[in-house]
This record gives sequence, C-alpha cells and structure tokens, in this order.
Amino acid sequence: MTGKECTSTAKPSLVRVKQLAANLYDVQICENIRDNTLKRKNRASGDIEDVSGYAFTLYTGVVDARSRDAFIAECIHVRHSIDDEIALIHKHDADAEDAEYTAYQALRAAVKETANEYFAKEAV
Repeated sequence: MTGKECTSTAKPSLVRVKQLAANLYDVQICENIRDNTLKRKNRASGDIEDVSGYAFTLYTGVVDARSRDAFIAECIHVRHSIDDEIALIHKHDADAEDAEYTAYQALRAAVKETANEYFAKEAV
C-alpha cells in the first residue's frame, strides 16, 4: 500500500472515518505523524512564514462493511495488505522490539475504538 506524504497545521488523528451510506465508510489512516515546520503565506502581508505543524503519511480508502469485524479488517487493509499483516506478525515473532509492529498494533487498537462508535450493538 502506498501512502501520500502530507502536512497540516492541525495534528491528524491516527484513524478518521466518515460514514457515506448504510455500510459504506470513507477511511483515512495517518501514520508516521511527526512535528514539522511548515512554510505558509501570510494572507495579510503576503510574506512566507514558518509555522509549526505536522508531517505524516496518509492512506485512504472506501470500506464496505456490514459488521464490526468486517469493518476492523477492511480498515486495516486500507493500510496493510493481508500479506503485509502476515509478514509483520512473523517478523514480530523474531524481533519483539519492532517499531513497525508496534505501529500496526496501535492502528488495530484505534480501528477497534472507531468500530465501537459505528457498531455499538456488536461491541465486544
């Protein structure tokens, strides 16, 4: 999966979801969020100024999910293919300090929290 490098003056959330229809969701996943100095044009003076902000990698996709479990799996697949997930799990078994695996687990937790908002009756 290829993400797009983005910047923002507001700190992005790890997972953002917008419900488009009954079972259709627009999903945005932001990874590698880091502090960054941005160049912005001052509207009043026209001068270019340094502004505190954030740089991050953005992954987007539309998810069709009819259950909480399907929602969680499909949201994760916006960022990681099934093959990527298997590789991460096997790599983690060999390296318990793997930062990529830690980020994957953080994504899973955030997606599960978001799923609870949309599938409250199914929440475990």
